[in-house]
Parts: sequence; C-alpha cells; structure tokens
Amino acid sequence: AGCLRDAADDLADMAVGMIRESGVEDAGLPVIASGSVAQKSRLWWRHMCGRLAEVAPGIEPIIPRVPPAVGAALLALGAMGVEVTPALIERIVATQDQHLRAAEAAADGRTP
Repeated sequence: AGCLRDAADDLADMAVGMIRESGVEDAGLPVIASGSVAQKSRLWWRHMCGRLAEVAPGIEPIIPRVPPAVGAALLALGAMGVEVTPALIERIVATQDQHLRAAEAAADGRTP
C-alpha cells in the first residue's frame, strides 16, 4: 500500500505542478484513469485524486468504461460521420467483453 501511495504521490507532484503552472486550479477539468494501475488500484486512484483535489477541488475523476482502443474507435467513427450516441456507447459497454475476448483469441491464433 505504501508503494502505491508513493507512486501516486510522485505522479501527483508532477500533475500539481502542471495544474499550477497552467493556472487551471478552478477549471473543473476531468482526470481520466489511464493504464492498469490507475484503472485497477482503487487505493492508488483515490490517493492520486485526493492529492489533485487539494489543488484543484473541481477535478472530475473518470475511470473509463471501455479500453482506450474502444475510445479511439469511437473517435474514428465520429470523424467518419457516425453519430456516437449514449445508446451506442451502452451497447458497446454491454458487449465489449465478448468481442474483446474474440479479438484477443484471434490475435493469439486461438478460437474464442
């Protein structure tokens, strides 16, 4: 637990410096969990967000419901003119595990 807090402190120190230097303490910006530690360690995430909230109380911590590749695909669909609706996102969230397992199996040469 101490190692996770120390790691969160190290990154928070850099982020706090960027927040202060940019002058966005009151902007209420989102802070998005990216990477396995941020997304899977609640201890790390809570500590990190707590440190950031000390400087920027309006931050909005977000843990994405889909992997980054799915987010990139949604951006690409939007760029192609496809309307990315809440219903589409809910459908992706509901079915992503099945499709991601199949894609991983295909990449490994296995059958799902």
